[in-house]
Amino acid sequence: MEKITSPQQHDDYPERWLDCESAVNSAFRQLVLNAVSAGWREAEVALVIAEIADEYVVELADKRSLPTLN
Repeated sequence: MEKITSPQQHDDYPERWLDCESAVNSAFRQLVLNAVSAGWREAEVALVIAEIADEYVVELADKRSLPTLN
């Protein structure tokens, strides 16, 4: 699995989420490539990842631990 870089700024850095997006993007794309290489269609992988992400966001919201993006 691709190594994800650590945050380089303090917790209240206004665009921290953009740094997170950049750090996670490469690992995400590698996950998609691995799934496609295993025989899954790219659209299937994208929809499943979106569903998993949505479920995870709901779990976080239930715990009231979602960060703000602004």
